[in-house]
Order: sequence, then structure tokens, then C-alpha cells
Amino acid sequence: MIFDKFRRIANGLIVGVMIALAVPVSLLIGIKLTEDILSDREILDLAAANFGNYLAENPLKIGWKMTAVRVTPELRLVVDVKVILRREAEVIKTRNSRIKYSYLKLACPPPDAEVFKTLPGDETLWIRLHHQGDTLVEAGCPKDKSIVSIY
Repeated sequence: MIFDKFRRIANGLIVGVMIALAVPVSLLIGIKLTEDILSDREILDLAAANFGNYLAENPLKIGWKMTAVRVTPELRLVVDVKVILRREAEVIKTRNSRIKYSYLKLACPPPDAEVFKTLPGDETLWIRLHHQGDTLVEAGCPKDKSIVSIY
């Protein structure tokens, strides 16, 4: 009788410990499977779609037009934005790099946007402002330092 009670307690402890260990192990396995299932290219394609969703709700500045969203061979997500007005393009072109970057940030989503959560690791979204094939400025968008990538 004492042994039956002891056996039930021991079995309960063993089952409890197994359940407690199963949760973190299954989460780690799930994360690893996600990494194995999606390549970096596929993750960047998801981020591109997230940026497209962002633009659908938040259009670019008047006079600017997105011409392409592409993934470079170095696996960098780049959005090409055409500055339509020649006069505005000339103004941007003549500014120093800090001011050019300020213009470029007008095409960036806010630092806490979903697109940054989708990008792998410490990657960011790159914007290339151009006019008539001439690159005015190309740089990475600032992103929230507290964002942790889900991939």
C-alpha cells in the first residue's frame, strides 16, 4: 500500500518532468524546422510581400514611384524608387550624404514595421532613389533595435 502510493507519486513526478521538458524541446525543434523549410531567398520574398502590403496602405511621397522590389545576389532586399520630377532629383543629387539619407528615409517604413520583423537576422530593407537611371542615393532603412527577427 505504501509502495503503491510511492509508485503513483513517482509516476506523477516523472510525467510532470517529461511534460516540462517536452515544451521547450518541441519549440526548439519547431524553430529548427522553420529554418530548414524556408531559405533566405524565400524569407526575403516574404519581406518583399510585407513591404508591398505596407505600400498599399501607405503610398510613397507624391512624385515618387516604386519601380522594382528585388533581391540582390548578396541576398539584400532592395526597393527601387524613381524620383519623377527632374528638379527634385537635382536637389537631392546636390545635397551632402546626410541630407540625401534624410530624403531616402521618406521611402522607408517606420522602424517597427512588419517588413523588418520578417527580414532574416540583422538585415534591413534597402532603398535606391533614382532618376532617369541615375542613382541619387542608396542605403538601408533604419530599423527598431528592439525588433527580433522571427526567422
